[in-house]
Amino acid sequence: MEVRVYTRKWPRAKTADVQPVICDPLYVGSLWRDASFAAAVRGALARDRPDVVQSHERIEGCDIFRAGDGVHRAWLEERRRTGGRGERVRIAANPYHRYLLDAEARMFASPSLKA
Repeated sequence: MEVRVYTRKWPRAKTADVQPVICDPLYVGSLWRDASFAAAVRGALARDRPDVVQSHERIEGCDIFRAGDGVHRAWLEERRRTGGRGERVRIAANPYHRYLLDAEARMFASPSLKA
């Protein structure tokens, strides 16, 4: 069985049991960084057609999602609840939050997501 890791970078010392697939598109800013990485990974997955895809990122089409950072929607709700008016305005004005919410929604709605 071959294990592939889709990543922006990988240490030079490669291991025999892991095959890195570098997906490192040009980006400026966090929104473009995450969106372009997700698009590059989706393209690589379409090409490679792996049997199972486990992701730590909000990438539509994965079979298993590990929410190590939690679910962004719940995190934002807590920040809105405990923050002041300025915090709520900053959250609403930040397009990165909208991107993460949309990416989560697409991933959770994807028929490929099993766990």
